[in-house]
Amino acid sequence: MEMENLSEEFLLLWKKGTPEQEREDDNREREEEQKKIRALWKPSEMNVHTEIMLLIMHKKMAELEKLYAKKLARKKAGEKGCRRTTTVRAMIYTNKHVPQYVYDGRSNSLQTYYIKIEVGTRPADIQWPLQVFGVVAVRDSIDSMRNIIFYRDRDDCQTLTEEDPCLALTGPSRAVGMNEPVTIEAELKVKGAVKSKDRYFILEAKAVPLDWGSRDVEFTGTRGSRLKIALGELHNCVEAIIFLRVIGGTWPAGLQGHFAASTAESPNKKVLLIAFGGDDGESIRGDGNMTHLRHVVSVEDSGELIVSVRAWRDGQAVVDQEEVQFKAKLSGRSFGSLNVCSCHVGVLVAWSRIRPMCDDLVPDVSRRLCHS
Repeated sequence: MEMENLSEEFLLLWKKGTPEQEREDDNREREEEQKKIRALWKPSEMNVHTEIMLLIMHKKMAELEKLYAKKLARKKAGEKGCRRTTTVRAMIYTNKHVPQYVYDGRSNSLQTYYIKIEVGTRPADIQWPLQVFGVVAVRDSIDSMRNIIFYRDRDDCQTLTEEDPCLALTGPSRAVGMNEPVTIEAELKVKGAVKSKDRYFILEAKAVPLDWGSRDVEFTGTRGSRLKIALGELHNCVEAIIFLRVIGGTWPAGLQGHFAASTAESPNKKVLLIAFGGDDGESIRGDGNMTHLRHVVSVEDSGELIVSVRAWRDGQAVVDQEEVQFKAKLSGRSFGSLNVCSCHVGVLVAWSRIRPMCDDLVPDVSRRLCHS
């Protein structure tokens, strides 16, 4: 995908004579000069240049993995107040040999697509907009401790509206195993003017049995309010850990949209990785990294992962949309990219097998290392 293939419709939205337009004109002029220079290069020189650029891209994306590890450490430190969290990390077999039981075992997984809040119609003190905080977590047979799907403390509430009632998910922190039934817990509060005025919205736990398929789990809360969790049971899966980073160009100001992930088997069932909107600056940082990014997705081991972007402006027609596909792997990494108007976004996927059960329950003979 070439960076020069920008959306003409998007470019027309910029006013002539603005600093942004002037910068884009300068960028295009530099690109044209670079094209002329590259045209004079020998094929061997061009190959060297391409290899150097790929090395730079991979170095940038490798930095993301280190940042992700630090992010998890900070996140777990902040989640001490919501009881013990899972000790099994993501990417556990990305670079390492796997035990015999992992190699031989099946790895079914439970995918969470979205969590939506519905306020009851009966009179209540809980009304839109809502400032929500708390935790939604899953417990599975891989690790009985909480695998956090959503977590916000009182000082970092998410504001929900009737038009946008979905929680911004950042988990799970690793793929959820589904070889045995799992339990989903929801402990959410609505923030009041003072702490004593906080109200429970949901406080409940439910079991999800095997062969659940693709159905919702519903929790009933305060005065008819509900929490809907859209789930999907996938068979014979691997874990895909997705990283996104701006690696070229400038992020367009005021752009709205989202990055999402899906599988080739179910392209219409999307996992929202991150939503971006307006000029709030909350999604894309100055260094190109993205905050509140959801990383972990389960993919059928014989299938494909699709990472897509859809962008629009001022709630109007789509100005850009694109996707990149990756064939599932048992380990290692895949690298691709997406164009978001004038911006080039790198997509790194780290692959890993999913542990089929709790390691403590496996006989020592089955823990011996075998295949990569």
